[in-house]
Amino acid sequence: MIKHLNSSALCLWSSYKRCGSHLLFVGVFLWGLSWNFAFAQSKALSGTSENNRTNNNWIELKNPLVKAPNSISVAAGVQGIIERLQVREGDTCGPGTPIAKIRCDEAEMQVTRAELSLQIATLKSDRKVDLLFAKKSAEVANQELSRTLRANELATDTYPPNEVDRYRLLAERAALEIERAEVDMQLNRLNRDSIVVELAQAKRAVERHTITASEEAVVVDVFKNVGEWVEPSDKLVEIISIKKLRIEGLLESAQAASVQRGSQAEVTVADSKAPAVKATVSFVSPTENPVNRQVKVFVDLENSHQAFRPGMAIQVRIAVE
Repeated sequence: MIKHLNSSALCLWSSYKRCGSHLLFVGVFLWGLSWNFAFAQSKALSGTSENNRTNNNWIELKNPLVKAPNSISVAAGVQGIIERLQVREGDTCGPGTPIAKIRCDEAEMQVTRAELSLQIATLKSDRKVDLLFAKKSAEVANQELSRTLRANELATDTYPPNEVDRYRLLAERAALEIERAEVDMQLNRLNRDSIVVELAQAKRAVERHTITASEEAVVVDVFKNVGEWVEPSDKLVEIISIKKLRIEGLLESAQAASVQRGSQAEVTVADSKAPAVKATVSFVSPTENPVNRQVKVFVDLENSHQAFRPGMAIQVRIAVE
């Protein structure tokens, strides 16, 4: 009987030891699981706080729209028939690139006429014959007058008074002829300068018949064809420059208070993994929409690599202090 009780006690003790070890393992496992959960939760909270801090340093521009501020409708400038059209849609043109040529026969004839008139005026302005002749005549007249006066000094009444007056008149007239010749030379020079201006105007009129681009841009539309008659205000082509773009968007009134001209911004293409491009805030409207309390904001974007196009979907965020 006693042996049976002892064996039963040993079985219970061994069972207790086995159960105790299992309970200890379960306890350690639960403690480790709770520690990992607490660590993950604290990490998530720290990440959330970091995200909040990041969001507080950047604000998103609402409804950003990319525009080309340098969109130019090139007009004819003069009336006439289009003789040449030297661009088409998609062509890139630089400053001074010819776009179209309008027939200018009359303007070219005006240039030829002005050039001939300039040659004549130059010959007249350089001619000194009249001045030299007047000076020579004055010299002779003065010598005759001097001889007459000297003769009367040696012998009174050698020349009567009326004869002396006539020689004196000749000398005075010769002096006036010199003055008139000098004035004529000045007038000829002024006439030459006036014709130089006329020639420049005629050449400018010819140049106006050649329509050129004012800056580097891309042709997006052509409105006329060769042979058509155009008036000065008629549009020939439309060009846009995409090297510098402007982004227009909106900010809430409270957000706009922390944005100013010169604030830095980052622009990315929507649904793209391309890196962000730096931009600069150029305008913050001093007024706000009374309905939705939003403020208009402009952002200037350098687009030398032409990574952006007007109208494309983008995302813009602005740095705030």
